[in-house]
Amino acid sequence: MSVSAEIFRADYDGTGLVDTFAFTWRIYTQSDIRIYEYVAATDTETEKSIPADYTVTGVGDTAGTVTRVAGVLPTGTHLTIVRAQPLLQSAGFLNQSGFFPVNHEKAHDKVVMALQTHGELLDRVPFLPATLVGFNNAMPRPVADTVIGYNSLGTGFVNLATTAVSIGVPTDGTVTLLKMPDGVFTDSAAARLKFADKFVTYAKIQDVSAQYRLLGRSSAGAGVIEEIVTSAFMLTLLDDTTAAAARTTLGLGTAATATTGTGSGQVPLIGTASATASLAGLVELGTSAEVKAATDAARVAALNVLRHHPGVAKAWVAFNGTDTPPITPLASYGISGTIDSPTTAAYTITLANAMTDTNYGIAGSIRRTNTNVDGYVDERDSASFTKTTTQFQAVTVKQDGSAAEFSFVFIVVYGNEV
Repeated sequence: MSVSAEIFRADYDGTGLVDTFAFTWRIYTQSDIRIYEYVAATDTETEKSIPADYTVTGVGDTAGTVTRVAGVLPTGTHLTIVRAQPLLQSAGFLNQSGFFPVNHEKAHDKVVMALQTHGELLDRVPFLPATLVGFNNAMPRPVADTVIGYNSLGTGFVNLATTAVSIGVPTDGTVTLLKMPDGVFTDSAAARLKFADKFVTYAKIQDVSAQYRLLGRSSAGAGVIEEIVTSAFMLTLLDDTTAAAARTTLGLGTAATATTGTGSGQVPLIGTASATASLAGLVELGTSAEVKAATDAARVAALNVLRHHPGVAKAWVAFNGTDTPPITPLASYGISGTIDSPTTAAYTITLANAMTDTNYGIAGSIRRTNTNVDGYVDERDSASFTKTTTQFQAVTVKQDGSAAEFSFVFIVVYGNEV
């Protein structure tokens, strides 16, 4: 027998498919190897137990296998098998005893295997350059809250306070180490974490809680950065590159950029002097109720509510009283439909807008011809007709009080309209 190759470890990456793995060196007992698993997701390495975690074949042979008891080696797990020859002298040879070459060969093989075990360990140990002279590689005694570094002359190792160690990073900055009790960085001007410019990417910043968030501070005073809630509409405003584009997004018209003032083409400012008979300024429109009350001296009535003023006629109508009913008005305002004539010289007129009650009145005039005598318009009150808030009857009569029809009748209605 001999140990003719420097093979003392085997490495495998898990695929989730295989549970048995080979090693290609001789072992004399199952304890002549050690098995380790490294899980990348948790960055943990664990020495596995034989035979609880792995079973071994090939004891006494030039190669063998290990089989994972729990099943296939998962993806993301690395398996390492290394030689672990015990540092023992188990062979004994007496003076003048028989010479058995196989026993001597086995003992020499175990010595080489032990050297290979140490060789595997040494392969994972950092070492100083061969050309370095005058360096004391003795390690200092451990001291809490310090790191090991080089002394000021570069001739040995020393313990250094964490607030005094700088590590070079990209040429535009340094990273300064600092004490981290319980994982919290101390807030000290002499000991702060410093990153090079452009060192931290967007991906390294924590995620925002939802869409449409700005980082800033809405709370009063200085303090921790906060999320400011925005919206899809705000995003359409933020991407506008000009004031004109922003006004378009906001739906503002030309008044947004017009000159302020009281002249033609100008926009009056809120808060300027109120308009008077001799002073230009702002004036407020009165409501229907305010026009009806007719007591406010600081407001004006718009045309569409002017008819509500108690001093203004609510309706009027002109018609030919001699026409055959239904009579179509010659002209009118506030009158609905045609005019009925239930009897001679009596006319039923319907209002387009209701009055508040029946306490409204009418006034009128007639135009007489050469064949007519003088007459007038009167409101008719009869047992056959009841006046309402939207309908009344008028009658045209001669001076002697008898009913008579005239070719032109004009009637005006006054009162309070709803």
